[in-house]
Amino acid sequence: MSTEIVEAADGIDPDA
Repeated sequence: MSTEIVEAADGIDPDA
């Protein structure tokens, strides 16, 4: 997956 902003696709949001 992309490590940018994938909302909460994998359950982790680095930007949140």
